[in-house]
Formats: sequence, structure tokens, C-alpha cells
Amino acid sequence: MANVQLHLNVGGAWLTALEIPFDDFAIFSRNPRGWLDYVAHALVGVDGILSLSDVDNAVVPCGLDLFVTPGESYYFHTIGDAVFVDPDVVTLASTHSSQLRDTDLPSNLQARDGDYCIFTNITHPDISYIIPHAKGDDYIRSLTTKRCNSEGEQVIIEEIDDVRNVLALNACIHKEMKIGNIAFLKTPIRSLKSDDVSNAPGTDPDGYRLTLHIFSRHAETRTFLVHGAGARLPQPLADNWPPEVLLTALYAGAALSFWGTNKLRSALRNATRDSYYPDGIRKRGADSDGEKEKEKKKRATEKQSKERTERYERRAEKSSGLDLALALSSLYAERQTRHAAVAKVEGWLKSN
Repeated sequence: MANVQLHLNVGGAWLTALEIPFDDFAIFSRNPRGWLDYVAHALVGVDGILSLSDVDNAVVPCGLDLFVTPGESYYFHTIGDAVFVDPDVVTLASTHSSQLRDTDLPSNLQARDGDYCIFTNITHPDISYIIPHAKGDDYIRSLTTKRCNSEGEQVIIEEIDDVRNVLALNACIHKEMKIGNIAFLKTPIRSLKSDDVSNAPGTDPDGYRLTLHIFSRHAETRTFLVHGAGARLPQPLADNWPPEVLLTALYAGAALSFWGTNKLRSALRNATRDSYYPDGIRKRGADSDGEKEKEKKKRATEKQSKERTERYERRAEKSSGLDLALALSSLYAERQTRHAAVAKVEGWLKSN
């Protein structure tokens, strides 16, 4: 069957954004036009009107409760200036190291999600970043400053290690998410209700639901990775639960990777590169977050040294004679080794 096309206006010209096989609609929602309206909104980052016409001066909305037809072309007319998603939101590293910097993150995540995958209940889940950790603080701050949720509300996240940017997922789901094959649909949103994406009987159409979507051509893969499953949610929903703006950016990136045209991806890279990557793509440590990371490492090293010193001093207070001499000798040797290591690390950081 002929594909269904979604068109977006980029720089004053209508471009074919997505080419979606007709049969794919039934895989993702029972409300195909409502779902397509959401996907379009996710790509442009602002409100708009889904129409079967590209005429701007008299936009005629299409009925969002109707079915799509093979070969149809849809046009999403934005209300206000678009804030396009970064087409490489999942797959392209930014300017930062991927080393975990927030040592409280694992415990904060466990306190919120428990020690289980929120979709499969498998124990000992991975710490799974929605916006990849390698993107860094500047990137997530820029994304959440520029883009709002579907109600026009803004939730600014300052750090990539914020617990609102992670979910507890089993290793298989996490692996597929990292390469852009998995995203999460929060409902209700726009015209979509929760029972539009759930096969579970008795689903509250207006109740919060987070649905796992697998972007794969293989039915076996979708079944194995529990496509369409709803997340086990904290009750009540925690204040530090991932906000819509992050989930929508991830969903847009996955949809663009799966159905997007090369022409649109190229156009969006040109349109968004300065917004999301003002200092370039891979100049590691060259931006403000790089300096922040160095400072955090330095403080952590100093803290460890201080704690180690305090432990030796407490032991020394309980000792006498030879024990005291041995403790002080050990402390001196440890300090010398630590100072040498710190000097070496600081020298390396300055050179990078």
C-alpha cells in the first residue's frame, strides 16, 4: 500500500518529513490521525493544525477522530515559530564526557522507580538516560529552555544527570533505546487518550500512561521488547518523574530515524545546529559543562583525600608508641602518593 506522508514547513518551504507505511498506523495507535498530529507536534515543538491542505491563509483542520487512507498527504501548520527537534537527539554525541558525575543518581532513581524495570519488572535495571548522557548539561538546558510541553508550559532541566532524565529499564530495552529504536508515549496528550494506545481492558482514557513503543519492522522484536506495554508508575506520580518535554523529544527523534526523509533530516540539521551545538559537535571539554566537570572531579578528589586523612587521624588517636609512629608514617606516604596523583590528573585536565 502507498505510504502516508507528513509534510512540515521548514524555512518557508513544505518538505516531506515522514513516509509512514499505512500498516504501521495500527501498530502505534487506534487513533491514527490523533497519533500523527502528536508526532507532528513532537517534531516542530509547538502547537499546530493538522490538515490535508498546504494552503496557509485558510487552514482547514482534518478530523482527528477519522482514519487515514493509503497515499494521503498531511500538512502540519504551526501556530507560531517552530522549535524543531534535533534530528540527532539520540544518536549524536555532543561536547561532553559520558562519565557519571552525580553519585546520588542511582539511589535517587531506585527511590523513585524501585529496583525493577518499569516495563518488565526485571530486577537490577540499567540507569537509562532519555537524553543521552554524552549530550551534556548545556544540551539538555538548551533543549528544555527552547521547547515546551503540549500545554505551552516550560520545565527547565539544568543537568544531564538530573533524575528526571533517567528511567529504570532492563538491559535489552536500554540497549535499543540508545540506538533510537525505542521511545515512550505519554498520554493523554493533545487529542490522544490513554485508551488510544492501550489494549488493556478498562484503561482510563484520561489517566496518565507511559507507553513503550518499539520502532522495528520485525513483529518478533516488538513482542520480545513488550511493544505497547504501560509503565509501572509511582503512586502518586513523583515530582521528579520525567517531564513531557524530554519524552516528546525522544519520540520525535525515534520517529524521524524510522520514517524520516533524508531531505528533512538535512534541513533540520541546518536549522537546529547552532541552537543545540553552539560550540560544535565533538570539542570535548571546551564548553562550560566541561569546565564544570573538571571542577567536580577536583572537588571529589579533595573530599576523598580529606576523608582518608580523618580516618587515619582517628586511628592514630587510639594508638600509642609504635602504633602511632606507623600510622603517621602510613599517613605521610599516602598523602605523598595522593598529591602526586592529583598533580598528574590536574596536569592532564589542563592539557585537555
